[in-house]
Parts: sequence; structure tokens; C-alpha cells
Amino acid sequence: MKWVPSQPVVSSVTPRLNVHDYLTDLAFNFENGDLILENGDLKTVSGLENFIQKVQKFVLTPQNPRAPYGFEHRIFEATNSNDFCIEAESLARQMVSQVLEGYPPGSLNGLGHTIEAIYSIERCIKDGRSYLLIEMKVTGLNDVLKVRIPYPRS
Repeated sequence: MKWVPSQPVVSSVTPRLNVHDYLTDLAFNFENGDLILENGDLKTVSGLENFIQKVQKFVLTPQNPRAPYGFEHRIFEATNSNDFCIEAESLARQMVSQVLEGYPPGSLNGLGHTIEAIYSIERCIKDGRSYLLIEMKVTGLNDVLKVRIPYPRS
């Protein structure tokens, strides 16, 4: 299933945050749900890698009082193309408008500061695993960025 809007869903959030300016965070493997070790130490990510990880975290985390960065969704439950397209558009709109209070106070936080436009969201299957593929334009990259997000295991 694939959702492609007639016009890209665009962000009006300002100021902009360059994808390469994302700070350091611990690396997380969303396929198996574990932190990543590298040479016996916890691996870290920054810049583009951290941004991709934040997109994955946003999509995979249902919004709740302890996780305000998540979103309201049922995209993983959609069983037909119409429902998938409705949920994909909702997801795209939430992503381009997400703004959170930063830390330290005053710092930019939220995907809406970096995502300029979302072009498509597709459900794909590879090696027996389902995943979402989101195509977007982000501040700081000339090319379209494709972010792969694994479907949660039941």
C-alpha cells in the first residue's frame, strides 16, 4: 500500500533545524528493541543518524503522558488501502507540525523544525518483515531522504 498526496505535505514550522545539527543520543535498534553496542560500549548517533532515529521513535511510540513526542495513529492496523491512506496523511501532518519544548530551554526540538515536506508513505515487505518507507525533504539535505521504520512485532 502506498500513499502519495496530490501535493506534498509541507511544514510551516520556523525556525529551521539542519539535519546535520542534531546532537548526540544513544543508538537504538528498532528491529529488536535494544540499545546498540559497539566495541563493548554503547554506540551513539548524531546528525542525520540521530534524526532518522527520532523519526523512527516518533512513529513507533504511541502518544501518552510519558511520551508526548509520539503520535496518535492506527497506521499499523490499517488492513485496506483507504484506511492506510487516511492514517498516512494523518501521520504526515503530525510529523511536519511536531514542535516540542527543547532542552536546554529555547533549543529547537521536534520533527517539524527539520522536515520540509513529506512526499509519500508506503508499506513494504522485505524478508518477511513489514515496514514503512517515508520519503521526505529535510533541511540540510539536497536529496530526498527515505526513512525505513519496522512494523512493531505483535
